[in-house]
Formats: sequence, structure tokens, C-alpha cells
Amino acid sequence: MREAFIGAVLAIALPFQASALSCTQPDVAASFTAAVQSEARYTVLWGRFSFTQDSATAPTREGQAPDPFVVHFQGQGLSANGFVDVSPRNITIAIGCAGPWCGSFAPETEALAFVERTADGDVLRVGPCAQWVFQDPSRADIAKVEACMHGDACDPVEHR
Repeated sequence: MREAFIGAVLAIALPFQASALSCTQPDVAASFTAAVQSEARYTVLWGRFSFTQDSATAPTREGQAPDPFVVHFQGQGLSANGFVDVSPRNITIAIGCAGPWCGSFAPETEALAFVERTADGDVLRVGPCAQWVFQDPSRADIAKVEACMHGDACDPVEHR
């Protein structure tokens, strides 16, 4: 009887456990390496991404990404000499979803971002698991991505 009860509980609980989103701890070195190995072209920007909440359309249902929207970027870009001032520019934010989980991007965000350079312009892809954008980056994150650019040790931090 007890085994039947445990089996019934597991049969009900396991599908819910399998539906949980599991993201690895975001790491700028891992993102840098992924960008370098990608067929896409990336630029690394650090600064303020500004927009009004009205710019971002809300999804019509859970798990549906909102339409891409344009933000204004002002700050620095990663070069061989570290971060240097770049001209302000518009960047398209493309929110992605995995099942019911969607990425998010708040107005007036200070961020370190790996922005994809496309034929249609610069696109920042923001998924439910942080890979391309690090909001409010630490000085250690900035130093790490600069070290990666210089060809120094660029090993991702192992999280347990």
C-alpha cells in the first residue's frame, strides 16, 4: 500500500519537476568564449541602455516573447585597449522565452552586453538564462572580459 502511494505521488510530482528551467550561473568568460566561437559577430558594450516601459510591448500570453524593441545605448565598447568610449547608438532588444520563462530587461539598465552585429543592425538577445547581458556588472566582470580580450586567462568560474 505504501509503495503504491509513493508511486502515485512520484507520478504526479515528476512531470512538474521536469518542467523547471535550469540555468547555469552566468559568467562573462563563458559568454566571451561562446561569442568568439559563434558564427555570429558580436561586440561587447558596457554602459546605459535607456528606454521607456512603453517601448517594450508586453507579451499577449505567458511564455510568448514580446516584440523586439529599440533602446538607446550610451557608454563604452570593448577594444584591444580595453573599454573605450563609443558613439551613442540604438540597439534592438529581442526577448526570448523557453516555455513559460522569458528573459527580462528593465528600463535605464546599466549593463555589460554581448551585442550581435547583424545586417539589420545591433541586436541584444535576452533569454530566460543570462548569457549575453549582465545587468549591473561588477568590476571583476569588467576586468575579466578585458582580460579575455587581451588573450589572458579566460576561464569560466566553476559554480557548484
